[in-house]
Amino acid sequence: VLFFFIVELLCRVLHQGLGFVCGAKEEVVSNIADVAVVLGSVMDQWVMPLTNSSSNLPVVAGAIRFLRVFWILRMIRQMRQVLTELDLEWVRGVRFEAFIASIIIVNALVMGLETDSSWDGWNV
Repeated sequence: VLFFFIVELLCRVLHQGLGFVCGAKEEVVSNIADVAVVLGSVMDQWVMPLTNSSSNLPVVAGAIRFLRVFWILRMIRQMRQVLTELDLEWVRGVRFEAFIASIIIVNALVMGLETDSSWDGWNV
Protein backbone atom coordinates (compact mmCIF):
# COMPACT_ATOMS: atom_id res chain seq x y z
CA VAL A 1 0.00 0.00 0.00
CA LEU A 2 2.83 2.37 0.81
CA PHE A 3 4.19 1.86 -2.69
CA PHE A 4 0.99 3.30 -4.16
CA PHE A 5 1.26 6.38 -1.93
CA ILE A 6 4.84 6.88 -3.10
CA VAL A 7 3.79 6.55 -6.74
CA GLU A 8 0.89 8.97 -6.19
CA LEU A 9 3.22 11.49 -4.56
CA LEU A 10 5.77 11.17 -7.37
CA CYS A 11 3.04 11.65 -9.99
CA ARG A 12 1.87 14.80 -8.21
CA VAL A 13 5.43 16.14 -8.11
CA LEU A 14 5.87 15.44 -11.82
CA HIS A 15 2.50 16.96 -12.67
CA GLN A 16 2.81 20.09 -10.54
CA GLY A 17 6.51 20.61 -11.11
CA LEU A 18 7.86 23.60 -9.22
CA GLY A 19 4.32 24.46 -8.13
CA PHE A 20 4.54 21.52 -5.73
CA VAL A 21 6.66 23.65 -3.38
CA CYS A 22 6.11 27.16 -4.80
CA GLY A 23 2.34 27.30 -5.35
CA ALA A 24 -0.47 28.57 -3.15
CA LYS A 25 0.32 28.50 0.56
CA GLU A 26 -2.39 25.96 1.43
CA GLU A 27 -1.30 23.63 -1.36
CA VAL A 28 2.38 23.83 -0.40
CA VAL A 29 1.64 23.13 3.27
CA SER A 30 -0.54 20.21 2.23
CA ASN A 31 2.14 18.88 -0.11
CA ILE A 32 4.83 19.14 2.55
CA ALA A 33 2.58 17.32 5.02
CA ASP A 34 2.05 14.56 2.45
CA VAL A 35 5.81 14.26 1.90
CA ALA A 36 6.35 14.09 5.66
CA VAL A 37 3.75 11.36 6.07
CA VAL A 38 5.11 9.30 3.17
CA LEU A 39 8.72 9.68 4.33
CA GLY A 40 7.69 8.85 7.87
CA SER A 41 5.85 5.78 6.65
CA VAL A 42 8.89 4.68 4.65
CA MET A 43 11.00 5.07 7.78
CA ASP A 44 8.42 3.21 9.89
CA GLN A 45 7.84 0.30 7.52
CA TRP A 46 11.09 -0.15 5.62
CA VAL A 47 14.01 1.53 7.40
CA MET A 48 13.26 0.94 11.10
CA PRO A 49 12.90 -2.85 10.77
CA LEU A 50 16.39 -2.94 9.22
CA THR A 51 17.98 -1.16 12.19
CA ASN A 52 18.40 -2.97 15.47
CA SER A 53 18.89 0.21 17.46
CA SER A 54 16.02 0.97 19.83
CA SER A 55 17.13 4.32 21.23
CA ASN A 56 14.31 6.70 20.25
CA LEU A 57 12.47 4.62 17.67
CA PRO A 58 9.19 4.47 19.64
CA VAL A 59 9.10 8.27 19.79
CA VAL A 60 9.67 8.56 16.05
CA ALA A 61 7.07 5.88 15.33
CA GLY A 62 4.54 7.70 17.51
CA ALA A 63 5.22 10.97 15.70
CA ILE A 64 4.75 9.25 12.34
CA ARG A 65 1.44 7.77 13.44
CA PHE A 66 0.36 11.18 14.71
CA LEU A 67 1.13 12.69 11.28
CA ARG A 68 -0.95 9.96 9.65
CA VAL A 69 -3.98 11.09 11.68
CA PHE A 70 -3.63 14.60 10.26
CA TRP A 71 -3.22 13.16 6.78
CA ILE A 72 -6.42 11.14 7.15
CA LEU A 73 -8.30 14.20 8.42
CA ARG A 74 -7.02 16.21 5.46
CA MET A 75 -8.15 13.51 3.03
CA ILE A 76 -11.61 13.48 4.63
CA ARG A 77 -11.84 17.26 4.22
CA GLN A 78 -10.80 17.02 0.57
CA MET A 79 -13.29 14.24 -0.13
CA ARG A 80 -16.07 16.29 1.48
CA GLN A 81 -15.20 19.22 -0.78
CA VAL A 82 -15.20 17.01 -3.87
CA LEU A 83 -18.49 15.37 -2.96
CA THR A 84 -20.25 18.67 -2.30
CA GLU A 85 -19.17 20.02 -5.69
CA LEU A 86 -20.37 16.99 -7.67
CA ASP A 87 -23.51 17.18 -9.77
CA LEU A 88 -25.34 13.96 -8.95
CA GLU A 89 -28.64 14.69 -10.69
CA TRP A 90 -28.02 11.79 -13.08
CA VAL A 91 -28.49 9.42 -10.13
CA ARG A 92 -32.16 10.40 -9.91
CA GLY A 93 -32.86 9.32 -13.49
CA VAL A 94 -34.78 6.25 -14.60
CA ARG A 95 -31.81 4.82 -16.50
CA PHE A 96 -29.63 4.78 -13.39
CA GLU A 97 -32.38 3.23 -11.28
CA ALA A 98 -32.88 0.51 -13.92
CA PHE A 99 -29.14 -0.13 -14.00
CA ILE A 100 -28.94 -0.49 -10.22
CA ALA A 101 -32.04 -2.70 -10.20
CA SER A 102 -30.42 -4.99 -12.78
CA ILE A 103 -27.25 -5.18 -10.68
CA ILE A 104 -29.31 -6.14 -7.62
CA ILE A 105 -31.19 -8.80 -9.61
CA VAL A 106 -27.98 -10.31 -10.99
CA ASN A 107 -26.48 -10.29 -7.51
CA ALA A 108 -29.55 -12.03 -6.07
CA LEU A 109 -29.42 -14.68 -8.81
CA VAL A 110 -25.72 -15.35 -8.24
CA MET A 111 -26.22 -15.58 -4.48
CA GLY A 112 -29.11 -17.97 -5.04
CA LEU A 113 -26.96 -20.16 -7.26
CA GLU A 114 -24.18 -20.11 -4.70
CA THR A 115 -26.46 -21.38 -1.96
CA ASP A 116 -28.39 -23.89 -4.07
CA SER A 117 -25.60 -25.43 -6.13
CA SER A 118 -22.73 -27.49 -4.83
CA TRP A 119 -20.18 -26.45 -7.45
CA ASP A 120 -16.53 -26.22 -6.39
CA GLY A 121 -16.08 -23.08 -8.50
CA TRP A 122 -17.98 -21.00 -5.93
CA ASN A 123 -15.21 -21.63 -3.39
CA VAL A 124 -12.49 -19.90 -5.39
